[in-house]
Formats: sequence, C-alpha cells, structure tokens
Amino acid sequence: MCTDHDLRYFFVLKYIDEAFDGPALLPSSALLRAQQRKWSNYVTEAIQKHYYTMIIAQEKDTQEEFRGKFYDACRHFAQHMAPVSKGPFFLGDEFSMVDIALAPFWQRFIWVGGFYRGLEFPDDDAFTRMNVWWDAVSKRPSVANTLVCKPRLIASYKQYARNEATSNYGKMIQRNIARHKASKVKSIASGLAGKATYSRAALIAGCAASGAVGYILGMKSK
Repeated sequence: MCTDHDLRYFFVLKYIDEAFDGPALLPSSALLRAQQRKWSNYVTEAIQKHYYTMIIAQEKDTQEEFRGKFYDACRHFAQHMAPVSKGPFFLGDEFSMVDIALAPFWQRFIWVGGFYRGLEFPDDDAFTRMNVWWDAVSKRPSVANTLVCKPRLIASYKQYARNEATSNYGKMIQRNIARHKASKVKSIASGLAGKATYSRAALIAGCAASGAVGYILGMKSK
C-alpha cells in the first residue's frame, strides 16, 4: 500500500534529485523507478512498522511477536539486495532512494531498539548482508553528518517505549496494536467456543452411547 507519506517522500526526493548537482538518486527507467518506490515503501510498511510496534507495545508477547516480524522483514529485504560482489548498497555500487529510506532508521534500530527492547541482530547471512550495507551507508558524508548522537536519540524515544507517543505515526501504531490485541482475543474466544461446542456434542454422544449400552445389557439380562 502506498501512503500519502510515501508519495510526499518520493516527490521531495525527486525534487532534490533534479534541483541539485551530483549522482542521480532516481534511475531514468520508469520500471526501475517503480521498483525503487516499491522497496522504499516496503521499508515503511514492513520493516519500520514492525520495529515501532515492538517499541511501543508493552506486553512481552507482543514485543516478541513483532521482533520476529521485524527480523523476517529485514531478511526479505536483504534477499532482494544486490550481492556484495556488486557493491554494498541495495543496488550494488549505486546509492539510491531505497538506501536513503532505510538509513536513518537503521541507526535507531541499533541504538534505540537495543536500549529499550534488547534488540540484537541475528547472526545469519541476511543480517551479515545488512551489516555490510550499514557499514558502507554510515560512512557516506551525506549520512554520517546527519546521524543523531546516541544519548539524544535514546532520550527522544522514551515516550514511544512507554506507549506515550503523541505523534500521528505513534498514535497510528497504538491503534494497530489495539486492533491486533482485539483480534487475538476474538480468535481465542472463538477457539474456546468451538471447544465448548465440541465438548457438549461429545458429552451428548457419550450419554447416548452409555444409554445404548445400558439398554443392550438390560435386554440380555431378560
């Protein structure tokens, strides 16, 4: 799903790409531009959303559920990156809008996620690829000069970690968590109702069977 935020982000990036000198951030091919929008949107709708759900959620089981979803989303992203032999970035040697979409959040994943939720990246091929990517991205002057210092970054997310976020994005995540919890409760209730119906049917069947056995024994005794 493409949101208004994603469209604004794309148009701002397109303006910067056209208004300032330097290597192109967007390819000339319409197909390649669409692919970059797709993966930039994936950063927002999957990786970023699962991470912030883990941060805002207060229940341990919800935190762990979305930690797993965050890992899976990162792995899926890494599987579609160019091989390291072609370069460290998403497209290989070419630094693109996909890298720009993820770079500021990866720093938050490491520092904020680690501080508030004990987030650690798994030791597997996908995250090894992501580590190569981050090492290259974080050394680019355009990225390095905009990184926030660790204490300030951690302090700025205290409200998120306490489920006290007041931003529109934070409130959206809070609503999603509430819907997720309601859905789980409904699913559990439905399962219990199904078991109760089955138990009632089994009880009736058992009683009927017992009655039949009693009838047969009674007939034999006559």
